Amino acid sequence: MRTHKLDVGSWLAVSSRTLFRVCALGCGLGLGLLAGCAQPQRPYQFVTPQMARDPIEALAASFTQLGYVPALVDPKQGLVQSRWEDTRRRSLPIKEQETVIVRRFVAHLDHGSFENDITVSSEARRCVLIGLSLTEGDIRGTCEPLPRLDEPLQKELSALGSRLQQAMSIP
Repeated sequence: MRTHKLDVGSWLAVSSRTLFRVCALGCGLGLGLLAGCAQPQRPYQFVTPQMARDPIEALAASFTQLGYVPALVDPKQGLVQSRWEDTRRRSLPIKEQETVIVRRFVAHLDHGSFENDITVSSEARRCVLIGLSLTEGDIRGTCEPLPRLDEPLQKELSALGSRLQQAMSIP
């Protein structure tokens, strides 16, 4: 067996090259979260003109039309949250137990004088499969937040934001 002495700078150079290769390959194969290639979430933001109907009701109806049943609609906070759903995508283990990514979409509406600002984001968690149960608005089981999204999850968020924007543009 051959050993090499490396100083910290050399190790970092080798490690960063290796990580880049793993990320390039992993992200291309859909293993972004496993390879550590996830990026900070980029919420989808758009503006709608004032409407005749309540905009939070219109936003909740748009969620439903697009197949995301609202679990929470809070007009006072301008908040619509979809149900938690199992993405059927695997993630890094928690305490050596297999995990899956669950997520929900969250839309926040800020009323303006002449328009409404809407921000659509995603809450994602990796959860141990054993004992996982998704209820109307909560998760039961062992989970950890997933503050970064890989490219497929980010694309799903952007696609939903775009479709909500289109749906909300119809008076």
